[in-house]
Amino acid sequence: MDDIEKQRLAFLYHYTQRVMLADGKLYKEEVSALTELNSALINAGLMQADGTLRESFTDARDAARASLRGLLDEDQRWALLNRLIEVMEADGERHPAEREIIAEAADALGLRSPSRD
Repeated sequence: MDDIEKQRLAFLYHYTQRVMLADGKLYKEEVSALTELNSALINAGLMQADGTLRESFTDARDAARASLRGLLDEDQRWALLNRLIEVMEADGERHPAEREIIAEAADALGLRSPSRD
């Protein structure tokens, strides 16, 4: 797995986890999204089998937040953001704290967040 894919996974996990926790409620769709990401992170060597994040995760996450906007094309960046929006809307609501996290992720990707509208 190349570094860009590791960065994409780390970015997605970081923001998915934050969105999930933002409204104080967990829904099965959110947990399902995180479980899927956990498997991918383990396969990428970013997470240990017990769920502990490795230092390489932190490195990939930090690199992603700094550089994914220049490494992915616009469609790829929107695909990432749309996955986060799906997690946000899993409960049928757009909680203000979730919207702020989506906006932060959009900024990191160089996109205008539809959650601000």
